[in-house]
Amino acid sequence: TPFGSDHLAQAREATHTHAVLSPAPASSAMGSSASKTTAAAEGNLVQHNATWHISAEGDKVPENARVSQCRIDAKTSEYAEGGSGNQPKAWMSKSVISFDYRVVEVPSGKLLDPSCDALIFGHLDAGSPEREAQMKKPQRRLIVIDETVD
Repeated sequence: TPFGSDHLAQAREATHTHAVLSPAPASSAMGSSASKTTAAAEGNLVQHNATWHISAEGDKVPENARVSQCRIDAKTSEYAEGGSGNQPKAWMSKSVISFDYRVVEVPSGKLLDPSCDALIFGHLDAGSPEREAQMKKPQRRLIVIDETVD
């Protein structure tokens, strides 16, 4: 794959953070760790006890914990309705996930031309082994247009 195992691990970290980001009810199975997680205003993600936690700067991190470069910053949501206590929060997730992508242009009017393979192979570099391998495979094309395209 074009992504190394570090990139995949970081992608999985980013995916798993969503379970931690939602405030859990006090009676949840997560227990006291949920209140600690939602109370933290900002910090990096740390995984221990099979759960991702927000660890503020200066917090002691368990020896066997997995520390992520991903960060969470939380503040009271702009949709909160006055009062104090457990208010809805707005979460900003800052993930360190790099990826490459390719953009290719085709001449005007050629994108839907059956002789143009940009929609099928345009994401692969011209002349690359990956593109050559894919071009050897039989392809089926189905284009559906439900309105007139000018």
